[in-house]
Amino acid sequence: MNKKNDKQVFRKCVLLKKTFDKNELIKITYVKSSNKVYVDLKNKYKGKSIYFHIDKLKEIQIENIVKIVNKKFKVLINDDELDILKELFK
Repeated sequence: MNKKNDKQVFRKCVLLKKTFDKNELIKITYVKSSNKVYVDLKNKYKGKSIYFHIDKLKEIQIENIVKIVNKKFKVLINDDELDILKELFK
């Protein structure tokens, strides 16, 4: 993966973290050393997380991320949050 794409994905992760810190549902972090993107649920879902390998992140449809989060954590992402996710991953 080239550096430009790497930077783009990282920027989206940072944006997403900032956006979701407001309602404290989801935090997304890019860990360069392991080359993975971690999706953490906050508040009452503390301590639960899933990760995506950075090279596969752009191939993962946002709806699939939502399905994975919904299934794994049994928490629904509301429409407003889904709109923010879609916007950031365009």
